[in-house]
Amino acid sequence: MQAYDLAICQMEVPVGRPDQEPGAYGRSPHGGNRLLGPAELVAGLQRTGFDRCTTASNHSYDLGDEGVVSTIDALESAGMSWSGTARTPEEDPAAVIEVRGVRIAHLSYTRYSNTDHPPEEWRVAYTENPARVAREVTEARAAGAEVVIVSIHLSKELQHEPEASTVDFVRAVLDGADVDAVIHHGPHVVQGFERLDGTPVWWSLGNLVSGMARPNPTDRYRDPRTRDGLAAGLRFTESDPGQWDVAATSIILCNEQASRVVHPGAELADPNLTDADLRRELEGCVSRTRQAVPDAT
Repeated sequence: MQAYDLAICQMEVPVGRPDQEPGAYGRSPHGGNRLLGPAELVAGLQRTGFDRCTTASNHSYDLGDEGVVSTIDALESAGMSWSGTARTPEEDPAAVIEVRGVRIAHLSYTRYSNTDHPPEEWRVAYTENPARVAREVTEARAAGAEVVIVSIHLSKELQHEPEASTVDFVRAVLDGADVDAVIHHGPHVVQGFERLDGTPVWWSLGNLVSGMARPNPTDRYRDPRTRDGLAAGLRFTESDPGQWDVAATSIILCNEQASRVVHPGAELADPNLTDADLRRELEGCVSRTRQAVPDAT
């Protein structure tokens, strides 16, 4: 990730403090488990080269205020920024940041929650209202953002294609504001990529690091697609003052089933790849991913 000026991850589950045990903390009232990730995860992301994470997801409030605070504290301690949750109403994780002299706003939202919502609206960026997203994009532009990227977390899992309501939501956002790219996560499988009125839209990036695709035949996540993921690559080139051309690349990422090591799909072209089992896994990942995104590399 060091080759990128700004590398952003998606932190689906809250991260605990060093003295907290990671894992499941009971069932949520709306389905699924309340989950807590290990504190060490953030240091690993930082070493990998990530600069920032989205923290808005269906699991954001799994451990209540404490989970929101511990996650942001961990990111902040690692020198990473975030978007999607807040510890105080004064905090603005969607503030404009500067990257190599370019002012960028990165906004993160979730359209679903496993738990009841926090009493304070500012704590988790939950919304089913595209007008809110469009308004906040417009506010970011007014605050000086030259580039605006929107990340959205979804609830419908394992589907091959985005739901019509998801497409309608994005179209409404783009009709109401000037967005440079929209990136979805949450379905746990790769879905398609397209440009809507010129704006790059990834419908689902699948998984980056995943414990899914387990061999248990009764597990709902046994689908091998849950080991597959994409990195959404964006290159912004200023064609005229204040005008930016956007080139988009979908980069294939594959979780090795046994070790959970993440491999780039491009590793298949390495003549030194002699591990037949790994080659077979990568071939499956690349084939499945290109069914959804044919030009993924």
